Amino acid sequence: MITPQLLYLLAHADGEERAQAFSQVAAAAGEPAAYHVVVATLTSTPDEQVAFWCLDALIKQFGDFLPADAPRLLPLLLARLVGQHPPVTDRAIWALNVVGPASVAALLDAIQHASSSVPQRVAYVFALARNKHVHPHIGPVVSLLAQLLQDAEATVRYWAMVAVMDLSPLRPFYRPPMPTHYFEPLYPLVIPVAQEFMAPDQDGFAGRYHELITQYGQSSIHKDKI
Repeated sequence: MITPQLLYLLAHADGEERAQAFSQVAAAAGEPAAYHVVVATLTSTPDEQVAFWCLDALIKQFGDFLPADAPRLLPLLLARLVGQHPPVTDRAIWALNVVGPASVAALLDAIQHASSSVPQRVAYVFALARNKHVHPHIGPVVSLLAQLLQDAEATVRYWAMVAVMDLSPLRPFYRPPMPTHYFEPLYPLVIPVAQEFMAPDQDGFAGRYHELITQYGQSSIHKDKI
């Protein structure tokens, strides 16, 4: 039987005690009562390690429950995107993907309603670019990213640029690739943001994005002349 105490052991115990906790969680896979204990523990725990293992269990042991429970889970998962513990953020992003297409609408809404919080907007944009359900919602997604590329906050502009380029067919992580025509209006908005962050002390991504878009533009002009 899964209990909050068992989830604490999963996070903090060692050796045989932890191995037994793993076995008990695995044995409870698919049990509705166990699922509700995990969700309740995720809701209440301030312990990031416990939160990590709650999210891990939801994904791996109770994934079939997540889509139907989206209204309850989405606020919990969005809250776990914003924090100082990257493994929890990673699992929250993964869990949002397991929840399904509803997670895209939730992320879009969260971005729009977090206008006063830069960390929240950045966290939500980061998760949006890593959501495998974006494809059917690409129109609203690129529309919002176009706004964020012109945001007053430099950090928001930077991560909007990263999101655009992660989703863009110029860097085809998605199969099938995203439709080109949605992104062509965004590239002129990405260029000034890339230039802003191409200073020597910044990372190399901005320069690479600038290069990709410039090459694409030159290739398009060449094709038009043929």
